[in-house]
Amino acid sequence: MKRIAMVASLLVVVVAAVMAIPSPAGATSSWCADGAPTPCVESASVNGTPINSLDVTWAVVASLYTGGGSNDVQWQVERTTGNPYVLGSESLDDVWEITLDMGTTIPRVASSHGTAFSVNRVDDGDGTYHATVTATPVVTVGDCDQSAWPWTCPSTATMEWDGYLDGAVTDYNAWTDVTQRQSMYGMDYGTNISATSIPPEITTDPTTGYDQILIRLANPHYQMDGTTLFQGTLHLVIPKSFLQAVYGIDDPATLTGTGILPLLSGSGSGTVTATLDGSNNVVVDGSNITFTARTLKLKRGVITPTKPTNVATHRVSPTKGKLTFKAAKARGSRITGYRAVCVNGPTTKVGTAKASPVYVANLVPGKAYTCRVRAKSKAGFGAWSAKVLLAG
Repeated sequence: MKRIAMVASLLVVVVAAVMAIPSPAGATSSWCADGAPTPCVESASVNGTPINSLDVTWAVVASLYTGGGSNDVQWQVERTTGNPYVLGSESLDDVWEITLDMGTTIPRVASSHGTAFSVNRVDDGDGTYHATVTATPVVTVGDCDQSAWPWTCPSTATMEWDGYLDGAVTDYNAWTDVTQRQSMYGMDYGTNISATSIPPEITTDPTTGYDQILIRLANPHYQMDGTTLFQGTLHLVIPKSFLQAVYGIDDPATLTGTGILPLLSGSGSGTVTATLDGSNNVVVDGSNITFTARTLKLKRGVITPTKPTNVATHRVSPTKGKLTFKAAKARGSRITGYRAVCVNGPTTKVGTAKASPVYVANLVPGKAYTCRVRAKSKAGFGAWSAKVLLAG
């Protein structure tokens, strides 16, 4: 097993979140109450029952790592007896809540080998922060070689943890694009997959030229018994601010199912969906993912407006026409106006407006025109409406 490793380059910084082994239980207390420096464990509970650093069954440890330019707070739940990293199959329904005093480390991106993972972040208002993580242990297997991509894993796992729970909270300061880095505040990622990249990479989609999220995934195909197929799960919350800064989705509340498209590549099966939650964040859920090495790309889809409908025309004067229509719908980018075009042979007349109606001037008296209209947003123009006739 390996610690979380960071690979840094000028444009891409990846935290490869593999099995993280902190210091042996009880060697050095990670609890604020015992005088540990921040970041430290302020409180913890399992199934609503509080524990502390003297608990005879459980230990919660946390450590700060500063490699690669980022500050990463890594935490883990351990048993005080036996193998500290195997919490037991009976732990798979336990709900852990751990509050970390982050000190001055900004809790932008959080990850966990755990399910039902969520994070509550608190800005203390004095340059310090707290983060409360909630998660349930998972069954996970290893071991994978992450020295070069594609990462390689044995077909049958050589290690298995029946009940495992760890995580990391990072300020991601190694990411040099300040706007993008700040927009990551609130990104959360929980999974049972042993080798995965978090924070996700931001790459360019060669087919569209837009930025996209890339997450690398690797895992043995079978659990240690050699017959049980390992099925990976993941849960990723992409904050609204990230959608705006990276994907150009300036109006996330209007995002539809075609706005963010998950693409799971590589050999294997699995289902990944992307939906919008009540806070206009995108939630990505993956299930039944089989392996070994795969990538998940979250591509920007169609975010331009729909086409206007119910278009009608009226000649308001010999040289002026009017188009009325039912407004288009935004799909992730706010509608800023409409453009109408009326054509007669080689002659084209154009009109613009913020909303219906749109007037088209300088028409030739007595000449009929074929007209259509489309909406415009910061993401570009939407589709044209159906063609309608403007009488002469």
